[in-house]
Amino acid sequence: GRREAYHNYYLGHIPEGRARVGLYKRAVQTDIYNKIDLVFYANNAGIKYYFIVKPGVDPTDIQLDFEGQSSLIVDGNEALVVGTSVGAFSLPQPKA
Repeated sequence: GRREAYHNYYLGHIPEGRARVGLYKRAVQTDIYNKIDLVFYANNAGIKYYFIVKPGVDPTDIQLDFEGQSSLIVDGNEALVVGTSVGAFSLPQPKA
């Protein structure tokens, strides 16, 4: 689902910039793990993502890896709270 809006980028390592870069409602990364796809999107609540696990695949194959965080804790709501130098964000407990 392509959106009508677009972004223009002017970055130091791309002096000519990139104009009219398309925006999409959702992005899909297929086979992020063997027979497991990742779908992510954003809404008013923030960035959301979910995994599509195909039949016969073990969902414990999904492993998240973090680098550069200052802390990782599980809070009282079973959410993973990732501390960073610019603030913390939380990932709710996975559900199926």
